[in-house]
Amino acid sequence: MVFGLSRCGYIFMSCGSDGNSGKNTSGGKGRKHVKSGKESASGGILVLKYTDEEEEKEKNKIVFKQEDNDVKREDKEEEDISFSSSKLVEINVQEWCDASPSENDKEDDSMDVDNKDAAFQTAWNVFTKTSLLVASEWNPHNYAKVHDLTSSSLPFIVLLVKLPPKGEDGTTETDLYALVVLQEEEEGDKKKAKIEFVHTIQNSMCMDPATPDATIPRGTLRSVTTMMGVPPLSTPDGGASSPSLTTLVFGCVWSSGHGSIFSLSYSDKETKNMFQMKEVPMVGETIKEKEEEEVDEYDFYRSDKIVAMDLFVLHKDVFSPPMDGTTDTKVEAMEVDEGPSDNITKKEEEEEVEQSSSSDLNYYFDADDVELYGSSYTGSIAAAAAVDDNNSGAVTHQQHNNSSSSSNVSMAPSRMSTIGGRFTPFDNEETQDDKSSLCLHLAICRRSGKIQVYDVLKLCHFNDSDDETKNVMADDKNSFLWQANGCGHGVLCLTPSSKEEHKNSAPLPKMHDLETAEIRFFLCGPSFESSSSSAASSRSSTLRSLCLMVDTNLGDMHLYIGSRCCNRNRQSSLEFARTPMGIVTRPSKEESRHRAKLRRKGILGDNVTITAAEDGSLFRPNRLHRFGSISKQDGLFAASYRPFWIISERGAPTAIYHKLRHTAPAGGRLLPISGFCSNLKQDDDEGGFLTLHERIGRVGSQRLTLHRGLSDVFTPHGLLPGGGVCVQKIPMGVTVRRIKFIDEASISSVEHPLYVLLISREAEADQSHLNDDGLTSEERQMAKDEKEAAKTQRQVEADLGGFDVEQEWVEEIEREDCFEVDRSLGGAPPISSRVYEVWLVDAARGWEVISTFPLEEFEHGLSMDVIALTEVIEESATGAPTTGHDVAPEDTVFIAVGTGVVDQDGEDISSKGRVLLFEVKKTESSSKGRNGNTSIALEFELSLTYEKNISLGPVTSLNALCCEGKTRIVVGAGAEITIEQWGGGKLTQMGFFHANMQVKEITLFKTFFLLSDAYDSLYFLVWRESDKSLTLLAKDYEPIPVYAAGLISRGGAMSFICQDDRQNLQFFQYAPNDSAARGGNKLVCRADFHLGDQTIFFGSHWCRSSLLINSATPNSTLAALKRQDTLFGRVDDDQRFAVNFGTTDGGFGSVVPLSEQVYWRLTALQSVMSNALESNCALSQRSWRLYRRTPRRGGCRSNDRKKGVIDGALILKYADLPLTDQEDLASAIGSTVELILDNILELGCASTVV
Repeated sequence: MVFGLSRCGYIFMSCGSDGNSGKNTSGGKGRKHVKSGKESASGGILVLKYTDEEEEKEKNKIVFKQEDNDVKREDKEEEDISFSSSKLVEINVQEWCDASPSENDKEDDSMDVDNKDAAFQTAWNVFTKTSLLVASEWNPHNYAKVHDLTSSSLPFIVLLVKLPPKGEDGTTETDLYALVVLQEEEEGDKKKAKIEFVHTIQNSMCMDPATPDATIPRGTLRSVTTMMGVPPLSTPDGGASSPSLTTLVFGCVWSSGHGSIFSLSYSDKETKNMFQMKEVPMVGETIKEKEEEEVDEYDFYRSDKIVAMDLFVLHKDVFSPPMDGTTDTKVEAMEVDEGPSDNITKKEEEEEVEQSSSSDLNYYFDADDVELYGSSYTGSIAAAAAVDDNNSGAVTHQQHNNSSSSSNVSMAPSRMSTIGGRFTPFDNEETQDDKSSLCLHLAICRRSGKIQVYDVLKLCHFNDSDDETKNVMADDKNSFLWQANGCGHGVLCLTPSSKEEHKNSAPLPKMHDLETAEIRFFLCGPSFESSSSSAASSRSSTLRSLCLMVDTNLGDMHLYIGSRCCNRNRQSSLEFARTPMGIVTRPSKEESRHRAKLRRKGILGDNVTITAAEDGSLFRPNRLHRFGSISKQDGLFAASYRPFWIISERGAPTAIYHKLRHTAPAGGRLLPISGFCSNLKQDDDEGGFLTLHERIGRVGSQRLTLHRGLSDVFTPHGLLPGGGVCVQKIPMGVTVRRIKFIDEASISSVEHPLYVLLISREAEADQSHLNDDGLTSEERQMAKDEKEAAKTQRQVEADLGGFDVEQEWVEEIEREDCFEVDRSLGGAPPISSRVYEVWLVDAARGWEVISTFPLEEFEHGLSMDVIALTEVIEESATGAPTTGHDVAPEDTVFIAVGTGVVDQDGEDISSKGRVLLFEVKKTESSSKGRNGNTSIALEFELSLTYEKNISLGPVTSLNALCCEGKTRIVVGAGAEITIEQWGGGKLTQMGFFHANMQVKEITLFKTFFLLSDAYDSLYFLVWRESDKSLTLLAKDYEPIPVYAAGLISRGGAMSFICQDDRQNLQFFQYAPNDSAARGGNKLVCRADFHLGDQTIFFGSHWCRSSLLINSATPNSTLAALKRQDTLFGRVDDDQRFAVNFGTTDGGFGSVVPLSEQVYWRLTALQSVMSNALESNCALSQRSWRLYRRTPRRGGCRSNDRKKGVIDGALILKYADLPLTDQEDLASAIGSTVELILDNILELGCASTVV
C-alpha cells in the first residue's frame, strides 16, 4: 500500500503483509530484517520524500524488493526517483526520528497518550514495529485550503497502524490497532518527526454509552474509509467546540459485523489533552426470529452486518429525504390550485397540469419526446425542472443552516440526465463561496444488500468535553437521508426506499453468498477550477456525473450513475442506474492455475491465495481510489485484478485499462497494483500519481512508478471511444492514406521514432491559359474549317475502304476546345485537384514533417510498405558465381510506394502504375550555441533510389515475401501478381500469376498467398522456390466482391476471413480431403456472419491471455512468463492469432478463434440470451446476424447458411446482468457463472489489441 501526502511531501509505503498478521502476501520465504539504503530502518513502514529540484536526474525509477515485512533496494546506485523537476528520495527513518538503538525503548514524555496499551514509545517504534494500514495528513487550522502548499501551518501526519503481538509466544487473541499523530519539527537545519498523540483502539466496543460495561468484541479490522477533514462537528444545541479548527473523521468496519465512526479533534488551547478521540458505534448484525416459511438458503441475506462504509463530501441537497409518506413542499409548489379542491374533478386536474407544463415542454422536450413518452410523464419532469430553475438561485445561507426546516431545498440545476433528472456537482462556484452548503455523508452497505446514507453532522453528536475518549450513541433517526436495496447484487437500478422497509423486493442469488466488499461515491468529469469564469464553470459542471462504484466479494464491480427523476406521485427522488462496462473484473482461472504452478515449484508461499473476500477476518486494503485534478479530471481508479480508470468524456463515464510497464505475469500476487496514491502536485499543477506493482524478475520484486497525469487521454485532441482504450488525434491538415512505422534501429530510435505517411491534399489547378489561345477570331474559324474538312475526307476514305473509322479516331483523336471562354464573366475558374505526397515525420517532435516527396501530376498513391529487400547477386552466363558471391547477402530497408497514373484525358487510355523505392538518408549537422558549445543534430531525408513503370495497371498492393533467407517484393497490379527481386540496383521479375479481374489485396503467411479479387472472391496460392512459380491451390467460385481479407489461426488450424459488399463475414478453410472441396480445388466455407458494418482492412494480432493483459510491454512479460512456466505456449489457446478491424462508421472490433468446448458453451448461452433478453426495438437478434446473399447474377449459394459465429456484442451483456439472471442463464445451459465469466474474460483479453 502507498499513501501520498501532498502538503507534507511524504510518501508512506506499507511493507509486509497488508496488515494481516501471519499472512504473507509477498510470497517470499521468511527472512530477517533487512535495512534499506544508508542503514535506515524500514522494517514496517518505508518513507519517501517528494521534493522539487531545479536539475533533472537521469534515473527515473527505483526498484524495491518486498519479502515478508522487509523492503530492500535492489538498485542501490539509483538514489531517487526523478520526474521533470521533482524527485522521490528515501528518508533515513532513524535520523528522521532522531533515535538511536539505546533510545528505542525510551518513552517520550511529551507525547499525548490517552491509554498505555501502545507497544511503542517513540516514533522509531512506529516505523519499525507496526504495519501501516492508512496514512493521511490533517491540518486542523485550515479547512478551506487543506492542500494549499503556501500555508504556513504544518499539517499533522496521521497513521492508523496495526500493533505487533503482545504475548510471549508471539500470538494474541485479538489484533490491536492504534492511531498515531506525528508532526515535523525543525531543529536547526534538519526536520525531526515527533509523536503528538497516540490512541489505542480497544478490543471491545460499547454499543450504548448509558451502559458502558455492556461491551461486545470488535473482531479484526476488515476495512477503513478515507480520512476526511471536515468543519467542527456541531453539538446537539447547534454550537461547535471551536469555530476555527477542523475534525478528522474516518470509519472502520469490523469482522463482528459492526462499524465505528472515529473523530479526532484538536484544541489549540494549552490544555492537558490537546487531542480528543471520539467513537460512534454503528450497529450491524441484529438477531431476528426465523420464520417457518422462510427458506434456509436466504438466511445469508437476512443479516444486517455492515460490510462496507464510505465517507464523502457533497452538497446538502443531493440526497432527498426518505420516502416515508412525507410530502415535498417543492413538489407541492408545482401543483395548480385555482379553487377549492372539491370542485375540481380528476379530468379537470389533469387538464390543468397539462396546461401548466405546456410552456416548459417546448423548452425541455420536443414533439418526438412528447409523442414517445407521453405528455403526462414529460410534463411532470419539465415542471420539476422549471421549479429547479426558478429556485436554484434563491438558496441562502440561512436555508442551508436551518436543519429543522421541513422544506426540502431543491438541487441546483447543473446537468440534465438522460431520464430527466438533475444533480449538483461538488466544488461548484456556490460551494466554493459557501462552505456551509457542503455536508459530510456516510454510506453504509449491509450484507442484505441494503445501502444507507446518513448525515454525519446529525449522526454523531460529539459533546464538547475535556474528558478522555468517550463513546457517543449514533442518532440514525434524524440523520437518515437515503436508502436502497440490492447493492452488490448487480441490480439495474438502486431506487430509494423508506428506512422502515426491510424486505428486499429484488430477487436474491441462490447459488452464491454475495456481499459488498467496498463502495465508493465519486464525481466523474472535468475538475472544477475556482479561478474560471461562471460560464466556464457551468460548462464544466454540465459534464460531471455523480457515480457509485460497488466491489463485491466475488470480484465483480458495478458502476452506477446518479440522477434525479420524478416518480408518478410527482416527487423528486435520487436514484442510481447501473451503467454497463462490458468488462469482467473477476480473477481468471488461468491466474489460479499459474499461481498453483508457482507454489508447487516453491516460488510462492502456501497461503498466498488467501484473500479478504475468502476470509472475512482479514484486513482488505482499499481498491477503489478517488482522484482529482489528474489531467484536470476527477474520477476513480480501481486497483482490481485488471486495473482500470473511470473517467468522463462529454459527460459519460468510461472505463480505461491501466497498463503497467515491465510488469510480472499475473498470478505472482493477488493484485497487480499493490499501492496507489494520486494527491501529488506537479510544477504545472498537472496532478501526478504513484503506482507500485510487481515487476519482471524474481517473484516479489516491485517497481515504484511516478506518472505525470493522463496527458494522452485528455489532450485537446484526445478521445475515449470505449472498449477500454483511448485515442489521440494528430491533426495533420491533410488526408492520411497510409502510415507505417520504420522499425529499423539504424534509422528510427526511441529519441526519434520515424513514421512514413502517404497523404493527399486538395489543390487548385490554374486554367488561366484557356482564357486566351493567342489567335484571332478569323484564325480560329479558319482552323475549325480545316479540321472539319479533314474529318469529312477521312469519312469518305472510310466508306470507300470498308473499314471502321471510329477505331482510328480513338488513336488519332486530338483534344480541342469545345467552348469559347467569355472573359466578361471572369474567365476560366480554377478546378480542384488532388495531389499525393510521401512524408517523413518525427513523432518525438510533435509529428513534425522533416522530409517530403511529391508524386507526379495525375499520379495517385495507392499502397505503401516498409520492406527490407535482400540484395541478390546474379550469376554469370556460364553458371559460375560472380565475384563476391560467397559474401552473405545484405538487406536494405526501403520505403516502397505503389501508385496509379490516370491520364489527363480520363479513362480513354488504360491506367498504369509505378513502384517507387525510397531510402532514408541520415546526416549530421553541427551548430554552435550562445555559450560556444557545439551541438550535433541528426537530419533525415527521403531519397528516391529506384522507380519501375508497371504497364499492367495501378499498383494496389505491396508485400514482402521471405523465403530461404531472401526477401523479395510482391507487386499486385491490375489482375497480375509479380514477384520482384532486388539486385544490381533494379527490380527483376521472378514469377507471376494472373487473376480474373482486379487484385484488391494480398495477404501473406509464410510462402502462402491469399488474394482478394474485387469481383471474384478469394484465391489461395503458394510460392515454390524451386521453380520460382506461383501455384493456385484453391479458390472460392462464388462471384463475391471482397472488400477485405485476413487470416486467423489457432494452433495448427488456419482459416481465411473476408467481407463482401453486403457487409457479411465469411470464413473459409483449405481442406483438400473434404468432400465439399471438389478434389481440393475449392475453398470450403465453414461459417458466415452478418457484421452490419463496412470495413476495408483486417489487421492481425496475437491473442494475449489474462496473464499478460496488464502489461504495456507484453514482450518482456511474455519472456518472464516462459521462464516461470516452461510449458507455456504449447497449448492451442496460447497460439492464437485474431484479426481486428475498423469500420467506416467509427467502430472497432475483433474476430477471435475459439476452442470447440468454449464455442459450444457460448453458442448455447447466445441462444438462451437471445430469447431471454429484450432486443432493441423488438428486432430479432438471430435474423440480424444471418448471411445476406449477394444480388449479383449467379451469386446465390445453393447450400444453407453456415452460421458458426458467436455474437460478441450479445455475449458481453452477460457480464453486466444481475447475478440472479446470470445464475438462471447458466443453469439453463447446464454450466456455472464462474465458467462463463472466465470464458468471456479470456475472450476480452484475446480481443485486446493495445
